[in-house]
Amino acid sequence: MPSNECNLFCFHLILLLFLHCSSSFISHALDSETDRLSLLSFKDELTDDPLDVMSSWNDSVRFCEWRGITCSSRRARVTMLSLPFQKLGGTLSPAIANLTFLRAIDLRGNVFRGPIPAEIGRLFRLRSLLLMENSFGGEIPANLSQCTQLEIINLNFNSLIGKIPTELSRLPNLVALHISANQLTGGIPPVLGNISTLLNLSIAQNYLGGTIPDNLGQLVNLQFLQVGSNNLSGTVPLSVFNLSRISIFGVAFNRLVGSLPSSIGTSLPNLKQLLIGVNGFSGNIPSSLSNISSLQIIDLPDNQFVGRVPSDFGRIANLQRVNVGRNLLGRGDSDPLDFINSLINCSKFEMLGIDNNHFSGPLPDKIANLSTNVNRLLLGGNQIPSTIGNLTKLFELRLDGNTLDTNIPSSLANCQQLQLLNLSDNDLSGPVPIQIFTLSSLTVTFNLARNFLSGTLPLDVGNFVNLKELDLSDNELSGSIPHSLGRCLSLEHVYLQCNSLNGSIPSSLSSLKGLQDLDLSRNNLTGSTYLSFCKIFFLQYLNLSYNQFQGQVPKNGAFANRSAVSLVGNGDLCGGSIELELSPCSVPTDPVGRNKSYLKVVITAVSGVFGSAGMLYIAISCILKRSRARSSLAFPSSDWNSNFSYRELEKATSGFSSDNLVGTGSFALVYKGLQSQDRRPIAVKVLKIQEKGTSKIYMAECEALSNIRHRNLVKVLGCCSDVDSAGRDFKAIVLDFMPNGSLEQWLHPEERNVNAVNDLNIFQRLSIAIDVASALEYLHYYCHIPIAHCDVKPGNVLLDDDLCAHLSDFGLAKFLRNRVMYVDKLKAVQLEYEDQLDMLLQV
Repeated sequence: MPSNECNLFCFHLILLLFLHCSSSFISHALDSETDRLSLLSFKDELTDDPLDVMSSWNDSVRFCEWRGITCSSRRARVTMLSLPFQKLGGTLSPAIANLTFLRAIDLRGNVFRGPIPAEIGRLFRLRSLLLMENSFGGEIPANLSQCTQLEIINLNFNSLIGKIPTELSRLPNLVALHISANQLTGGIPPVLGNISTLLNLSIAQNYLGGTIPDNLGQLVNLQFLQVGSNNLSGTVPLSVFNLSRISIFGVAFNRLVGSLPSSIGTSLPNLKQLLIGVNGFSGNIPSSLSNISSLQIIDLPDNQFVGRVPSDFGRIANLQRVNVGRNLLGRGDSDPLDFINSLINCSKFEMLGIDNNHFSGPLPDKIANLSTNVNRLLLGGNQIPSTIGNLTKLFELRLDGNTLDTNIPSSLANCQQLQLLNLSDNDLSGPVPIQIFTLSSLTVTFNLARNFLSGTLPLDVGNFVNLKELDLSDNELSGSIPHSLGRCLSLEHVYLQCNSLNGSIPSSLSSLKGLQDLDLSRNNLTGSTYLSFCKIFFLQYLNLSYNQFQGQVPKNGAFANRSAVSLVGNGDLCGGSIELELSPCSVPTDPVGRNKSYLKVVITAVSGVFGSAGMLYIAISCILKRSRARSSLAFPSSDWNSNFSYRELEKATSGFSSDNLVGTGSFALVYKGLQSQDRRPIAVKVLKIQEKGTSKIYMAECEALSNIRHRNLVKVLGCCSDVDSAGRDFKAIVLDFMPNGSLEQWLHPEERNVNAVNDLNIFQRLSIAIDVASALEYLHYYCHIPIAHCDVKPGNVLLDDDLCAHLSDFGLAKFLRNRVMYVDKLKAVQLEYEDQLDMLLQV
């Protein structure tokens, strides 16, 4: 070939190679740009990003370096989107389907809502789809069946509805299908039995109904089966009991019937957990279960099993839990509890439940030799041996509803991790060992009700500082109620009725701010009920009947709700609300000699507005009628003991967004928020920590608000003392949100840069005046220690939906413990209120 022709050929060859490479380069560049734009579309659909995850998704770095993104090294295409547990909220953009090289999507543990885009079905390379623990709704897209490489689908804990798509049975590589804890219906599709590759099938906690299809017996590789809590009926197909590779077998909380195959120990040799409680299974518990060396949990409660518990469970070295409670076991057996002796060979054993069967006779002595890991004993029809105290890791002991007829052994005090102790409904006698009252670990229940226990309650009962329920009712206890009970600040339920207790109610009980139920009926208690309950305004149930109480009954707190209180059988009580139907008190027993001073102030001011006595009478009558209607409402329960974290409040206010800022002051900013559990509107008052004196104001407000409850005071939901995301001190008080803002905004909208609102008419102004008067009257005369607000002004009077007024902002409040200070300060407050009232009533 001549040289010039050779040169021309080489030129053309080089040109072709260049064009090919350029075309390939341009194609790759366009594909990469498509991925970048798709990710930005994903970002645009987010509405919540409290952890600022998306801050790295910007043009300062390549998208392959954005947080949560993994790309292929050769093509720079997105292969993984992984942002688990980042608190991201919003909807999932359909543009995600343009990430055609995507192999894994992991968005679990966020707050995504809306439907799962059907466009995901275009991701033919997708192998793993993890969307559990979100709020996705709608149906499961049938298009997922087009993702033929899918191996794992996990949609647990969402709000998905509709049927399980039968199209999923076409996925040739599916290994795990997890769609539990949704709202799915329509039964279990038999075609799921065609997914021969399936290892894990979890469809529990739905509303599927129907029966378990025999086709599931075709899943010969299945290792995990969980179909519990689905309202399933019928029997479990024998073919399913023959799936020899199953390790987790869960069908609990259904309506299944039938018996367990006697050969189960052979047909399920790899079983680790047998979970079939709360059904209608019957027959005997197969003894072949002891052949399964891998077995860890045997959970069969709430069925109709009969006969014996196999006595050779001790051969199962890894056994951790046996629960056969609430069956029909033990009837007619000469030695029904001998199986417990074999369990001492199980070194990992943690829990035994045999309650509510037909067991009888004494517990074997060897129960004390069970593994020291035992933390729960649910026993029935036995006699408690003193050696049970050897089980030092117990955190739950239930022996209620049996025939125990001995003393309570003091050795129970050795169980220093005990959180729940229930020995009620037995024949126990003698005093409660004082050592038991040293169990400060008790947090849930201490229940000795309906026995024959005697003696007194020691001061040591104050050690139960974290206990929620104390029930010693229906015994033969005597002596007084210890004042130390007031140290148990977590108590919510106290039942001491039907004993022989005497003396007065200790005033320290007023410290129990979370108390909801208190029953002291049918004792020999004396004294007054007035001061004992003047600070407990949120009791839902109070029974003081059949004692010897005397004197005036309060009208506030639980006493204001007739359905919440019982006082019968106390002949010397008087006063109280009309609904209690008690005799009027012959001599006023006002503790500080008040004389309706604030109402007089209001009437005097109104008389200057209305020209005639008739009009004045009509106005006051209308307002008082409305006020009395409000008074009949039960006082709201308090959640003061529940502390909020910075993260909770940050989420509730969308990161303390300026859009949610509803008020500012010298020492605080107030944001509107929504509680995550019930979407309840709240007001979050964030203290300006950097301002001098803020900490003192915070402590003063917390002290005041934790001691007061009244319908015309802003309701406190809790407080927060934490650090923010930057590690700085953070303090806030969480209040009920008042949708109509402050009285200041209604009186002077132009000064607050808010939209003008309708003028308040004279009756609304009168109503607000009486509301504030009621709040001040309560603070000054009905609190255990009188409180002066010290900052009564329109800006601190907040209005709810009905324009009912609520006094707020107690940062400058004073506790008036000194009598001289008390009188002088109240005079000053009354003069201040008169000045504010004049301005309010100017029309």
